[in-house]
Amino acid sequence: MVVLCKEINGDTITWRSTFGKKRTFQFEDITQCKLRKASTRVYVNNKKLFTIDDNIDDEQFMEDIKRRKIPCV
Repeated sequence: MVVLCKEINGDTITWRSTFGKKRTFQFEDITQCKLRKASTRVYVNNKKLFTIDDNIDDEQFMEDIKRRKIPCV
């Protein structure tokens, strides 16, 4: 799914797809993330939740991931 908008407000992450689908979840829901050459993939229970492309600034998001000790491989 293509993410049109990702919004982080404290512990809550909200994203909207290009198709109008909206999902809200907490950082504690994230079980892992996978770092790739051109993207970062975020998973909940081995199901890919969303992908952040390398052309999008994810510095603050990754700081939150590290601070919460969510495994990144």
